[in-house]
Amino acid sequence: MAYTFHQNLCPPGLANNPNRAINRVKYITVHTTSGYKLDSDAENHANFLYTGSGGHKTSWHYTVDAENVWQSFEDTRACWHAGDGEGDGNMSSLGVKICVNDRHRFSEACGNAAELIAGLMVRHNLDMDRVVQHNFWNGKECPKELRTGEWDVTWSDFMSYVNTAQTFLLDTLGEEADNVSDWASEAWEWGLKRGVIDSSDPHGYMSKEAVIALMYKVLSN
Repeated sequence: MAYTFHQNLCPPGLANNPNRAINRVKYITVHTTSGYKLDSDAENHANFLYTGSGGHKTSWHYTVDAENVWQSFEDTRACWHAGDGEGDGNMSSLGVKICVNDRHRFSEACGNAAELIAGLMVRHNLDMDRVVQHNFWNGKECPKELRTGEWDVTWSDFMSYVNTAQTFLLDTLGEEADNVSDWASEAWEWGLKRGVIDSSDPHGYMSKEAVIALMYKVLSN
């Protein structure tokens, strides 16, 4: 993993929180931010969301920069990010925003976003055609830098990054499954695909934190 993962989940009751569940994730929607200052990084945007987006009806699940990924909403919660009201964009897709705070490291941010999205695709059993632009939902020129290619990464380039990351991840999961006992192989594959487990050692011992994380993921899926 090229990035460091952080979680700062937004509390309920704010204007930016629909307070609605996603029954099933159907899409992943890609955005770019509009913050071009160097300090408009993923953490900055996550803090903006956590404090209510300035009272605006604006929210998304993940923000990505050249070093970090910040999660602001669980995958099971809807966000206001697609501009389609109560359509599938807002109510059934995960919003991933790529930071444009550092043009010289934009390709790194895109690489991190591709890796994140590949993991989400495996977790939610989504195909490549379910990774879409914000433009797909309401015609907005977003993700602008990827649509125009003006920052040397086109949408086609980005989707190639996603495809490569997904292929690598699926190959890795396949290698891990090869070490699983026959009687547990089906359950192991189920757990990996849904993000319930992430261990590469199917016969290893579990720590207390791994046990509680397993219980949480199973009960919340």
